[in-house]
Order: sequence, then structure tokens, then C-alpha cells
Amino acid sequence: MATLTQAPYADLHSVSYAIPVRPGRTQEWLETVLRQSSNWDAEIRPTSSASNSATMLASVLDELQVSALPHLAPSVGGGLQFEYRGLQPHGPRRELDIEILPDGRFGYLMAEAENMDSRDLPRASLPNVVPHLIAWVFRSR
Repeated sequence: MATLTQAPYADLHSVSYAIPVRPGRTQEWLETVLRQSSNWDAEIRPTSSASNSATMLASVLDELQVSALPHLAPSVGGGLQFEYRGLQPHGPRRELDIEILPDGRFGYLMAEAENMDSRDLPRASLPNVVPHLIAWVFRSR
């Protein structure tokens, strides 16, 4: 079971080993992580709004059959961040952070080398935008 320090961000990646990494398992993995969140320091424990939004995002990821589990980082104040790192063999690595604010709102940051793009992500657009974000982070040049 993963344990968290009092740092604003903690590594929860070890939780992904509790469930086999197969497409369509993000929501089940997230539920395991969130069950453990009751043991987290109050500063980083996800709010119910953030947890509900994370479950919604995990559902979209499962529909896409994404086989890579994200790194999940809690943030001070009760938010969560899904972090993906591309594995491009040549050139700068792509990074995608989908942030869930404590009030449940979404945003994202796409980064490649020095180039970054950060935007709000309206809840209603998740099913349309997330597939493009995931395709971008894992697409080879």
C-alpha cells in the first residue's frame, strides 16, 4: 500500500501495481487509490468534488481503452493531477498533465521541450478533447 509524505506532491505510482495494467482499468485503479486517500494528510486529501471529477475522467480514459496508467499526484488543497509522459524515441518527450481542481473543474498542460499550452477543460468537452490529448502525448513524430 502506498504511503504519502506531507509534501504537496507525492508519488502514488506504486498503487498501479495493485491492478494489472490492461486497457479499461483506469477507473478500477483510481478507486483503489481513492480508498487509500482517507489516510492522506488533510492538506492533500482529495475533495469529494475532485474525486467525483477524477472518476469521470477515468471513465473517459476507460472508454478509450488507454493501457497506460497515469502518475497520480495529489495537490495541496484537495485537487488531483493525472500525469502522462510520452515515450518518444527521438526528440523531446511530450508531457500531459490533466489537473482536477479542488472544486472539480478541469484544466490541462501539454508540454514538449520549451513549448507549453495550458487551458481550462470544460467538463462537457471531456469525451471530445481527452482522446486528442492522449493521442498527442503518445504519438510518435
